[in-house]
Amino acid sequence: MGNIFFEKDKLEEVCDFCLKNIEEASNKLVLFKKTKRKRDKYKAFFLSGNEETINDIMKKSIENILISLKDKDVCKFHFLASQTDSLQWIDEEKVINGKEILQDIVAGESPEFVDRKTDFEKIDFIVLDMFFNQGEKEEKVTLFKKYYHPNTAFKRSQKFIFAGNKLEEIKEQILTFDSHVDAFLYKGIYYIINRNSFNSIFGFKDVFIEVIEENSECIKKAGLLEDADSFIEDCKGNGFYLPRLASLVVENKFQQYTQYIKNIPQIIKNRELSISLTKDKKISYTNKRGVKEILDLLLGHYVIDELSNERLLALAVEKNIK
Repeated sequence: MGNIFFEKDKLEEVCDFCLKNIEEASNKLVLFKKTKRKRDKYKAFFLSGNEETINDIMKKSIENILISLKDKDVCKFHFLASQTDSLQWIDEEKVINGKEILQDIVAGESPEFVDRKTDFEKIDFIVLDMFFNQGEKEEKVTLFKKYYHPNTAFKRSQKFIFAGNKLEEIKEQILTFDSHVDAFLYKGIYYIINRNSFNSIFGFKDVFIEVIEENSECIKKAGLLEDADSFIEDCKGNGFYLPRLASLVVENKFQQYTQYIKNIPQIIKNRELSISLTKDKKISYTNKRGVKEILDLLLGHYVIDELSNERLLALAVEKNIK
């Protein structure tokens, strides 16, 4: 690979460096909650005055990254294909809402700190920011962790600690941390360990919906689908189909494929698809059972293996521009 930081051993070296120099680093731990506003989508709460605790959380989190790197291939992040056994990477500028989150971890004139009044129930994720400055050598690593709330049974139970020889009930909220890491940012690249949590933290679902809604008229005007409105709504309501439809919109596939409508009947016949066409050759959409085949068709997932000449269904397709 062209960039050395796509290689696992180089990432392991970065983690080892962090562990050896963690006490010399400038470390931040920031809790985030999502808002419902289009601007200022996130609210940050800074954990202050707990340097030893923050360093310990950092240490255990980086150790967990090293464990996660074992037996994993490093591959490029794809919006459609999910490879759960791999460490996926994506350029920083392509991460939706990433810039806003990174700006929020820089404390402004009146930052809000974590205290007894902070409602931990509203926390969505945690960011751990590490900055090393050793003369000419500067390193910055930022970790992202979805916040997992205690389960209902724990919340409803009575909780005690020993105060001397007596039990004393804890009635305050409890803030919990574990060592898992969902993604980390290093030298302009996000490395994704847990794809679903990564999508949740950075609000990919909301942006997918926004993209589709802004382009719904283009989908209908392309004339590929009968009852395009129902098709769009059914895709928006399904987490599996939503990014696929958004991908078609972003890549302008609906407009591009109008010239290939004549090929659709033969594909339906060759693949024995349940898709039917109207008299004017539009794809007939009648219920949710047809969504997957229609998306696979429009995404170009019905492919032929050039080696065996076998017809296949691809999880994702990357165009060869050579």
